[in-house]
Amino acid sequence: MIENKINDGLSYIRKFEERLGIADGFFESLYREDDWSFIIKLHALIEAAAADMIVTSLGRPKLKKALSRIPLSDATYGKASMLGSLDVLSSSYVTFIRKLSELRNDAVHNVENTNLNLKSKLEKLDKQQRKSWAKALAVSVKGNDQDKIKILLEKPKGIIWISSLCLMTQIALNTRLVESEDEVSRLEKELFHALEQMRS
Repeated sequence: MIENKINDGLSYIRKFEERLGIADGFFESLYREDDWSFIIKLHALIEAAAADMIVTSLGRPKLKKALSRIPLSDATYGKASMLGSLDVLSSSYVTFIRKLSELRNDAVHNVENTNLNLKSKLEKLDKQQRKSWAKALAVSVKGNDQDKIKILLEKPKGIIWISSLCLMTQIALNTRLVESEDEVSRLEKELFHALEQMRS
């Protein structure tokens, strides 16, 4: 059952990977990476997907290059905040992206962190921090805070990967929805124009 759900999500993500111009199966392969590479590459993928979703939502593909320079998770003007403001991404996934960005920033701004171990990093957190991180990163896990903390501490990469699978699926599906709505609108205009010509 869970494998079918994962495969469904992966099928949407594969199509989205093609759209973004990255190798087929890139997202799927991330799970086999070491923790440092996993976080860095996952963050880059989500950042590209967020930029694509924004330009699609706005119908402004020319903004893509400019958007690439905007941070992903800045609370005021980041891409994640924009997706939330455009109502194409839930607040729980905006929070997920912000926590993922914290992990990514810790990883890239200190060379000692190239041997990042997610499990060790999370185990060092105090009780309140664990709760905060679990609520953000285990966004796809149903259950109470204790359930989320437990599973995040047991399998941090797996939980982040599954939450990212859900996030990327949401972005891919919302992108398709926006494009479908644009296509319907374009078709309505063409049909209205044709009808007007038939009347004259």
